[in-house]
Order: sequence, then structure tokens, then C-alpha cells
Amino acid sequence: MIERRTLLAATLAAPALSACATTDMRPAMPALPHDPHSYAKPDEARVLNVSLDLKADFERKILAGTCTLTIAAKDDAREIVLDVRDLNIGIVSGNGQTLPFTIGANDGERGAPMTVQLNGAPRNHHRL
Repeated sequence: MIERRTLLAATLAAPALSACATTDMRPAMPALPHDPHSYAKPDEARVLNVSLDLKADFERKILAGTCTLTIAAKDDAREIVLDVRDLNIGIVSGNGQTLPFTIGANDGERGAPMTVQLNGAPRNHHRL
């Protein structure tokens, strides 16, 4: 009898629990103060984590490799703006697709703005 009641209770609770599972539980992105030394727009999209995989060529004084960024972005964000300086960037990709990007003029103090188009990719914990 106990087994039957448990199964019945689980069956009745399943629709209610599944309704809760479809709710967007992402926390809102808290506002950050404006940084006058950066081109970034953290209220639209921001970097959460950086992972580097680099190989050093000491004779030529070059580091080469990949940088993986985990980002969070608002649902309506179309791009993320990063600060770069003296980097040769070949390809930017995210979630299996190549993403278009541009690098603006270098101003000496902040470096240059690198704007990556998100192209409708998922907005929370997106990897570039």
C-alpha cells in the first residue's frame, strides 16, 4: 500500500515539478560601474571566465594558442566588446559556429575595441 501511494504521489507531482523546471532561473546580471579605461559594455555582455592554452616561442618572443571565454549576455545582446592590444587574432568561434568580429583603432591607453557578433547564440555562459 505504501508503494502504491508513493507512486501515485510522484505521478501527481510530476506535472507541477516539470512546470518549475521550464522557468528561466538565470540570475539577472548585476550592474557594474563604468570603467573609463575599457571599451567593454558589461551591462550588455561580460566575461565570466578566461581559459588560456598557450605555447611560448622564446626565440621569437611569441605566445600562440587559444583563449576560451565564458560570457554572460542579456537576451537582446548582439555583441560583446573586449579590450585588445597587439594581438593577431585569426578566428573567433562560439557554439560550433564562426563569429564575425572587428578590431577598432588602437588609442594607446585602452588598446583597441574588439567587437564580436554573437549571432543569436545562447546568452548565458556562452563560450567563445
